[in-house]
Amino acid sequence: MLDGEDFECQNYLKHLGEAARVTVKYGVFTGFAMGFVWCVMILAYALGFWYGSKLISDETPNDNQGRAYTAGDVLTIFFAILTGGFSLGQAGPCI
Repeated sequence: MLDGEDFECQNYLKHLGEAARVTVKYGVFTGFAMGFVWCVMILAYALGFWYGSKLISDETPNDNQGRAYTAGDVLTIFFAILTGGFSLGQAGPCI
């Protein structure tokens, strides 16, 4: 009469199922969110390198250097923007 083991096992399994459903929903949401972030980042890379290659192939004048853009100029600009963006992102929590 004092044995409540079966009742507690059923109660535990019920709550375990609820926790599993919440965890799966969270995992799916997190997966889509991270996929979106990586998609935006890779698309930004693609756009930057496409536009840089267009500047190089069109021989667009680089007013700072007094000559047409080179691959080194494009990479310098690209990584400067990338570093600045990451720095701004890291400054958010400090503000």
